[in-house]
Amino acid sequence: MFKVLSKHIAMITNSWKRNRSNKKYFFSSSSNNSSKKIDVIMEETKNLMKQCEKKINRIKKIFKDDIKQYEEIESIMLNETNVESHQHSKNDINIMQNYNMLSKRLNIFLDLKLEYKNIKELINELLQEDDAVDNLELYNECQDDLNSMLNQCNRIYITSQMNGEADNHTTVFLEVQSGAGGDDANDWASMLLNMYLMHFEKENNFNVVIEDMNADNGSGRLQINTVVNNEMNYLYGFLKHEQGIHRLVRISPYDSKKRRHTSFASVNVYPSYSNNIFDDGSNNSSIIDLVESELKIDTFKSSGAGGQHVNTTDSAVRITHLPTNTVVSCQKERSQHQNKRHALIVLKSKLYKLQLDLLEKKKKNSII
Repeated sequence: MFKVLSKHIAMITNSWKRNRSNKKYFFSSSSNNSSKKIDVIMEETKNLMKQCEKKINRIKKIFKDDIKQYEEIESIMLNETNVESHQHSKNDINIMQNYNMLSKRLNIFLDLKLEYKNIKELINELLQEDDAVDNLELYNECQDDLNSMLNQCNRIYITSQMNGEADNHTTVFLEVQSGAGGDDANDWASMLLNMYLMHFEKENNFNVVIEDMNADNGSGRLQINTVVNNEMNYLYGFLKHEQGIHRLVRISPYDSKKRRHTSFASVNVYPSYSNNIFDDGSNNSSIIDLVESELKIDTFKSSGAGGQHVNTTDSAVRITHLPTNTVVSCQKERSQHQNKRHALIVLKSKLYKLQLDLLEKKKKNSII
């Protein structure tokens, strides 16, 4: 009996020793883990710094010519000794437009570069300190700042590729027209228009106006404005790649035999011509002159809801530019004069887009 009891006591003692040793091991492992964790965070921070520096240097190479051109224009404008050239540069619309565009692009990059310099100095100071565990929160904040800077670098790199004449336009017309495919094509055009409308309405940086939406064929036109001064000032530069024929292949809900149908819809994007106003107050309306003899103006009754006045009077306007066969219609306003005025703005915007396309083709042919 005594032997059995002593065996039980020995087993309990050994198990207590093992538990105690395990607890010691647990506490020692947690301290090791914390030291390993801070080492990993420090290494991640260094890698983020390298990525940011690499992207900033790449953007700097892209902006090399822009920085040089900006400094040349600025030196002319600030040169008080040569008053005549200073006055000439102020009155030169092209120089002023170029200067304003370069200042917008470069200021964002220079602010980013300064912010990275400050963060880099802070991180270098943290790396030199011995007690890195106490600075864990600072490391996490620096990582968040570096990640946001990486995203900003990507946006700046994308906008740096937008060097077209109208890429920085802040007002854009987006037009959707149904193509071949009957009811399926009309449904597809309506889906596309609603997709663009919901996207821009969800964002707080844009103001969207619906123009001439046709419920029968799903077509319509949207006027989109940027209301916040940020990198999305390149609204046309982003949206112009949506232009083209969009195709949808699906099992048609309008076909009782459940066959697969292909539907087509065209998307046209063009910058608002009336929005191209320079800072010195001049307008580019002298570039595109509309001759009255080249315009065919038709009036008709507006379709859809709007009350007795809209549906009984010829308030809607359709304008055809005969030399280019460009057709524009407007029926969003109650007055025929307002619709005509807005239709002329849309027509000028379409003709402006045609000029931009011709310039783009000339540039490509000259490169070839």
